[in-house]
Amino acid sequence: MSVCDLYKNHHEFDIKLDLKKALMSILTNETIKERKTRIRILYVLVQRFYYNRSLESIAKDIGVNRERVRQIQEKGLRLLKHPRHGLFEDKL
Repeated sequence: MSVCDLYKNHHEFDIKLDLKKALMSILTNETIKERKTRIRILYVLVQRFYYNRSLESIAKDIGVNRERVRQIQEKGLRLLKHPRHGLFEDKL
């Protein structure tokens, strides 16, 4: 499964440029506590979809259980789908 699989019209954007822009927009304008959380989300998304690692191996890296990594992944995917972060076809 890739990030492109989540979007029906994934051919409408250049995946490399838009994904990088969307991931970086997640980090901007946040408090320090929120930024730490967002960095963890980005780490999980990159490890899962770029390096194709398992939930279990990522969980060992960050010191949580597999279910928590899955929850972090789902939160990250929801963030990427939000129009503010640039991967949604209808921009605000």
